[in-house]
Amino acid sequence: MIKQCAVTNIESRSECDPFDKTGFLPIITANMYSVVDKHNVSVFLNNNIKVCMPRGEYMDESYQYCKDENYFDSYSLDDFINNFVNTNDGFLNDKAGDLVKTSVCIDTAAGHLKKLHEAIRKAKEIHGDKLVIMAGNVASVEAFVELAKTGADYIRVGIGGCNTTSNTGVGQEDLEFLIKECDNIRKNPSKYNLIPKSLNDAQIIVNIQKVKIVADGISSYVKQCESKYGFNDNGYAAINKL
Repeated sequence: MIKQCAVTNIESRSECDPFDKTGFLPIITANMYSVVDKHNVSVFLNNNIKVCMPRGEYMDESYQYCKDENYFDSYSLDDFINNFVNTNDGFLNDKAGDLVKTSVCIDTAAGHLKKLHEAIRKAKEIHGDKLVIMAGNVASVEAFVELAKTGADYIRVGIGGCNTTSNTGVGQEDLEFLIKECDNIRKNPSKYNLIPKSLNDAQIIVNIQKVKIVADGISSYVKQCESKYGFNDNGYAAINKL
């Protein structure tokens, strides 16, 4: 349940705008074949819902959303390295042959992997802002900070909701609390003793402050459903409500 604020200047619901600067809702599909694929992707995008495609479901150069941060292609960690560190095969090219800005999700639940961190650093050194990277998942503030330091643009925060936690032994009890803690660090890195002492440190602070948080994994709402009604629904109830 969303908590009511103490005071607001809003006088009518007509004044409320749920859309971001690009005209999209702050919602992104789970990159699962049971959610989205080539056949229904336009339904989400036409309704202003951001899309993260499953692995292997890549659209061709003519697809208008491929250049937009509202659309992400998903890669395994090894495929990401092959396509964006070792080569440029994952990029689209414009008519002049130049690389087009590309948004990708590295689809692994282990956001604490050293191999993942090194891959993101290398890819960012090579491509900079041409490559927008979503990575994760993390289930602690410490893991969030270390992954943010790499230059990742989006971090999936939260583990669980399917069988990931039971298989790996990694997860969190309260997604809302975890995201709030990560957001606090993002807004004020000094609370985490992150004080720049060199140009490299300054860049790390910039990386942490610019990263966007994607709520993923099991939410406290689903936990409440499980406790109160005896089911753990991965349908509409699995949409994170913070």
